[in-house]
Amino acid sequence: MLITDAAGSGKIMARRFSDELLLELHSAVKRALRREGTVNVPAVASEIRDRHAVEDISLAEIEAQVMATALAMGAAIFFQAPVGTTRKRRAKPGRARPLKSAPPKNQA
Repeated sequence: MLITDAAGSGKIMARRFSDELLLELHSAVKRALRREGTVNVPAVASEIRDRHAVEDISLAEIEAQVMATALAMGAAIFFQAPVGTTRKRRAKPGRARPLKSAPPKNQA
């Protein structure tokens, strides 16, 4: 899989997944397609990430690879988070409430 670098310079960096992970990913996509007729990208990616927790790969990277694999197979895809999982939302900049501080003491 090819991704651009985080600095936004447009340089392409190669991201290597282990052969075992790629084989399992391919099999999981085929299995989902055979069972359901569609591929739920977040559910398949979450399943794969749980099985390969020791690899340093983000869920978003696995989702991108699942999506690419499914589309290469001509599968219909959809995005519905698995039951019982919630994604942590990042706080929006400038939305955090300021900490209340003690009023300054009068100095005489």
